[in-house]
Amino acid sequence: MVKAARGFVAIRPTSYENAKEAAFLKTLFVGRSGEVENTTFALLKSDGKTRLSGISRSPAQVFGNATNMAAAMRKIHDTHRVNDKPAGSAVSPALSSVRLATNVAACDNLPLVILGPKAGPEIEKELTRLFFDSQHKGHFVMARATDSDLADLSGLSEGSSPKVVMVQPDVFGLKAEVLAQWDADDPSKIETSVLRPGFAQFHQFAKEFGPHRTSGVRSGAFWETALPVTDPQEKRARDGHPQSRK
Repeated sequence: MVKAARGFVAIRPTSYENAKEAAFLKTLFVGRSGEVENTTFALLKSDGKTRLSGISRSPAQVFGNATNMAAAMRKIHDTHRVNDKPAGSAVSPALSSVRLATNVAACDNLPLVILGPKAGPEIEKELTRLFFDSQHKGHFVMARATDSDLADLSGLSEGSSPKVVMVQPDVFGLKAEVLAQWDADDPSKIETSVLRPGFAQFHQFAKEFGPHRTSGVRSGAFWETALPVTDPQEKRARDGHPQSRK
């Protein structure tokens, strides 16, 4: 799957966090309710419109298993191959919300690297290069921050406003603790000053759905979505959560 996926751009739409993305997902797939559900899977051509696979809630519902999916992706890639773009043309993958990025990173069990308000375009360009570099690809999530975002981080040096910070999301993706921070001007130092020391301290959480959900309910962990949840099953589960009744 990893090899087959290298010829594709993976995009995670934020179903209930962005109205434009939710509207786009609704053009692809809706459940029995006629509304956007909490998961949607599709393979699309580079125009973002042409469908190259069946569309459903998950890859398993479309392909059955990983072997079938990898074979289909290789065939699709060979049929719809596009010319590679020049080096340095990668679009920044930074999420605009640290709150959302913290949750995404926790879900993926990855560290989050945050661009502070003082980080200029050259710093973002270098961090984007590192994000897509074969050595680091798939190893961290990126986000842009405001001063108030940084103020909410645990472990930040008092009075500082670093240009790049790596953080450890908590098990539920609601809080984050600083692993490494950097406030210099040479973008070439980001890898040695932030990524390496941050990766050395980062730890992944062992998670199983049942125990993780039970622990979340007991601790009062609850994610407030930006948009109303329209997936019937998820809505019922959220309505039954003690935090939703407060």
